[in-house]
Amino acid sequence: MDEQSTAPDVAAAVRAVYEAAERHDFTALRAFHAMDEAFSRWSGQPGGELLGFAAAQDEEEAMFGALPPDTRVTPEQIRVDCFGEVAVSTFRVFWRGPDRNVLHRRRGTLVWHRRPAGWRIVHEHISA
Repeated sequence: MDEQSTAPDVAAAVRAVYEAAERHDFTALRAFHAMDEAFSRWSGQPGGELLGFAAAQDEEEAMFGALPPDTRVTPEQIRVDCFGEVAVSTFRVFWRGPDRNVLHRRRGTLVWHRRPAGWRIVHEHISA
């Protein structure tokens, strides 16, 4: 598979990650991640630790679970760079309220690894 065909697939996966989170579909959200020791994410807490899959999912589910149902969380300006079996997606994430005003803006990076079951997130980082 070449880079030109991979980049749109990974960009679509980035959008699907946030669609699942927005719907509070945590089963679908977990399925995008490598559920093994390859996964890491810095905690969103000030001075937070580097988290493995289970702790990161607990924190992520608590954050997205607290969102009101009419909140929209969308990645925009998605860029994907492919390096063989690894892809790096960078983007901006916008949280919008029911009136569609922007509540929060964040920058995101997801590192993906191609596995037999498809692309899986092995590292994620979200910052202001």
